[in-house]
Amino acid sequence: MSRPRPRCDELATVTSKEFVATTPVDIRSRASIVEAINATVAAFGGVDIVVNTAALFPSSPDGTVADAQWATTLDVNVTANYLLADEAAKLFAEQHWTPPSSSRAPQTPLSPSAAAKLTTSARRRSRI
Repeated sequence: MSRPRPRCDELATVTSKEFVATTPVDIRSRASIVEAINATVAAFGGVDIVVNTAALFPSSPDGTVADAQWATTLDVNVTANYLLADEAAKLFAEQHWTPPSSSRAPQTPLSPSAAAKLTTSARRRSRI
């Protein structure tokens, strides 16, 4: 998938290049997500946070949504978030990352299902 890199190249001109990296990703593909994560780790030595802003809303001139459009919508808006959270959780476990907490209780890495729940919870809060 080839897409323009609109602001990334511009950002590289106003900051140090060690703070900017780009890689194409098809957010609907687990393999593509893994490649993007690996490229990020190669560029920066690890990942501290993952943010997914990919989303779409199907539309057409007559207001109907074809089955293929709906399938793509679910792939991008729902399944992709699960795939990303699942792969990020694996990386965070490898990095021994734990979520920030205000409690003094010992922290443990998130399981993939907990990461998916955290993503869903964050998406719900962002709509408020």
